[in-house]
Amino acid sequence: MTRAKKKNSNKDHCRSAGSDYFFYRGDDGNAGIIHTTGAYPEMRRFLHSPDSFLDKGIILKDSRTTKAGIVEIDNRKYFLKRYNNKGLIYTLKYLFRKSRPFKALRAAREIHKLGIPCPEVIAALARRRCGILQCSYLLTENIENIISPENYIRESVTNPDIYIKFQSRMCAYLKKMHDAGIRHGDLKLSNIYCRKNPDGLEFGLFDFDGTDFLRKPLSHRLRLKEYARIISSWIITAGNIKAPADREEIVRGFNKKYFECNGIEMDVAGLNKLVDYYLNRKRKY
Repeated sequence: MTRAKKKNSNKDHCRSAGSDYFFYRGDDGNAGIIHTTGAYPEMRRFLHSPDSFLDKGIILKDSRTTKAGIVEIDNRKYFLKRYNNKGLIYTLKYLFRKSRPFKALRAAREIHKLGIPCPEVIAALARRRCGILQCSYLLTENIENIISPENYIRESVTNPDIYIKFQSRMCAYLKKMHDAGIRHGDLKLSNIYCRKNPDGLEFGLFDFDGTDFLRKPLSHRLRLKEYARIISSWIITAGNIKAPADREEIVRGFNKKYFECNGIEMDVAGLNKLVDYYLNRKRKY
């Protein structure tokens, strides 16, 4: 093999990562993990230039920290999120730490194993120069036909079964996650998707940027934080659309479902204190 041919053959390196993924490293600084069922043949172009696909996509968010949108690869739609380098502290933080897409990949795989619906991760990439993280990318399955929280809250006013199913699903999901030592970290309604399927409404989770993995089941207080986040987000979203949301009834309902799932009752006083904290905190829902 000539030197030129050898150099060309070493531009991209791929090797098995086990399961359904393989490792990728390109000569342009991009490296990561790719799902074996990813879109081909355009996937190779995507790996070299994710931004070119994002620039042509439907942009959903564009800020100093992130840019996200729906992109098309090989005639299939995906969700793509780019994480930008936010400055010196960010650079130092990620010198010896994996970037967020790899954390999201781990979370999605672990949560999927628990039987909880979530988007499948197709690719997690990071671009580094001399070890410094420039930016990173997360490519996932695009969940279609999503019903917005505002719409299913409106519908729940005349159809209480929707809210009962929401409570049941959330309690069942969190029971599995918390027992496995997984904390989502940001369970506002915009990170809980809802869509219709043949069996009715399906609820699932996404956005695992803040997910934590502990070595043991979560403490009662950490569990309450997740429930308080959901409850406060429902109350705020309902208030924004002038829909009724009885706080005491919501807490009572979650306490009942929590007992059914865990065999113990919530610390209602502690839960209400946390709900107050989230309701009073200035944070976008």
